[in-house]
Amino acid sequence: MRGFMKVFAFLMLGLGLIAAPGYWTYVNFLSASTLTKQLVFDREISGNKADAGGDMSVYMTPDMNPLQILGWLEVAPPASQSAGGSPNLDVAVHSGRQQVWAATAAVVPHFSAASSAALPTVIGLSLGTLHVVAPGDYTISGSVDRSGRMQTRRIFLEVRRDVIGIRWGIFGVGILLILGAVILYRVAES
Repeated sequence: MRGFMKVFAFLMLGLGLIAAPGYWTYVNFLSASTLTKQLVFDREISGNKADAGGDMSVYMTPDMNPLQILGWLEVAPPASQSAGGSPNLDVAVHSGRQQVWAATAAVVPHFSAASSAALPTVIGLSLGTLHVVAPGDYTISGSVDRSGRMQTRRIFLEVRRDVIGIRWGIFGVGILLILGAVILYRVAES
């Protein structure tokens, strides 16, 4: 009988470890993954002369939800010391000709004033979460508007499968299974 109780305690412990720390690890570290990251703009152009932008095509389905849209910009200081406002990264998602999602994020470049020839800086921007309703090909467009504060050299757009939320009921059951396994093992030992 004691052997059966010990085996059952180890079984409960294994299930508890899967349901509590295993589930937490999956949610926080393994559920997010990059679906695609593409370069959509790669021309060295002065930020105060023209807009910079491009688009990419991505096949998405509802089982990929939730999706996170990110933008990565490589920017450099302007050629002249002109003062301008903060530029924006505008991103829109289209299904055919219909726009299904849009977001804007302010780009705030921080260039080192100490160096006379500042190196390009990479800025990462999280634009928000997208929920796909129907499977299909989607076009994601990104553009940086005019600004005298920087030169846009490259724009990358990234689509990630976002981190799913923890279902605390599963986590709680896992903790209870671990506690039950410890108690059952103690009872079997005594």
